[in-house]
Amino acid sequence: MDESITYKETFKKWNMCVLIPTFNHGGTVTDVIDGMLVYTDDVIVVNDGSTDGTKEALEDYSTRCMVINMPKNRGKGEALRRGFKRAMELNFDRCMTIDADGQHFPSDVPVFLDYLQQYPDGLFMGTRTLDHENVPGTSTFGNKFANFWYWVITSRKLKDTQSGFRIYPLMTMKKMNFYSHRYEYEAEILIRLSWRDMDIVPVPIKVYYPPGDERITHFKKVTDFTRITILNIILLVQAVFYWHPVMLIRKIKKKSLKQLIDEHILSIDHSNARITAALMVGIFFGVAPIWGFQMLSIVGICMLFNLNKPLALLIAQISLPPLIPFVIYLSFKIGGVFLKMLSVAHVQSISFSKELSRADIGAGLLQYVTGALLLGLGLAAVTGVVSYMLLSIFRKT
Repeated sequence: MDESITYKETFKKWNMCVLIPTFNHGGTVTDVIDGMLVYTDDVIVVNDGSTDGTKEALEDYSTRCMVINMPKNRGKGEALRRGFKRAMELNFDRCMTIDADGQHFPSDVPVFLDYLQQYPDGLFMGTRTLDHENVPGTSTFGNKFANFWYWVITSRKLKDTQSGFRIYPLMTMKKMNFYSHRYEYEAEILIRLSWRDMDIVPVPIKVYYPPGDERITHFKKVTDFTRITILNIILLVQAVFYWHPVMLIRKIKKKSLKQLIDEHILSIDHSNARITAALMVGIFFGVAPIWGFQMLSIVGICMLFNLNKPLALLIAQISLPPLIPFVIYLSFKIGGVFLKMLSVAHVQSISFSKELSRADIGAGLLQYVTGALLLGLGLAAVTGVVSYMLLSIFRKT
């Protein structure tokens, strides 16, 4: 039986196409296309404004694959965007990408297909071994640099975050927006899919680096490096203020209450005092009137004092529905009593009903903020006393 037929059937089964972006790779792109046509007939080639004869070389493939010629060079990210858009228009669910410079081997496609069989959903990353002869030092440094940023921004680790040999989940990417249009586009996709808790599956592949005088690279060391750094800074800010807390909450929700108690209370090597402190931080900031910054505050305090972040975030869920109305109501009542005692402000009468509006809350903002802080401190104190007593009884340190 012809293996190529089997592979083509596998591509059909996974509703997957191949995308090859190219810019001035006239000497290698046809070999890459020929290698990929062995496995599938659904090949999209995006010529990113080449000026070296690539466009003419691709004319021979106009009937065998889909060729998109961009009038001027816009960068690899834009070429990938054009290819993904066409693949989505053709209703493909997945898209395999491979660089046109001859660095990757089409013969590694079966390895990707084996991994796809084991992990049907995810982003598949070709993982190179960058210790071969002719691998430039700049490539090794660049990969380590990119891997570090990826770890900082996503809290995940990968050995190779820069490989262009990948399988992308188009069905997920359809619903997403991206900033980038050049080299950094691939990194942004990887990071944003990681934030969405998608499986990132490393696939071991071979790699070929030609001798220095034969190597073709379009990476602009100053402008592209600067652009990548700016993107990493933007994504890091998003990660710190939103995605890191969200990922931590998501991780907590995947576990049962018994697992959480065992992992974060009974088995953890923290002292009873530190566990109590984490609970007190969580309960206080869960009630504190800093909506939108509660998770960030909890994570920051826990990192500063080395407290248990998952435990603090778990108990902070007191500020989520259906408890929010009760927290707001109690905050107003307590704030009213306190301010009335001090005679420092007019105390607003609030009716606890479905008609409670933002206008009501806004009119008594000082009353609410004061009461929320007092309620948070009170609950934190009660939580501290009760939890420390229970921990002393049921947990020996």
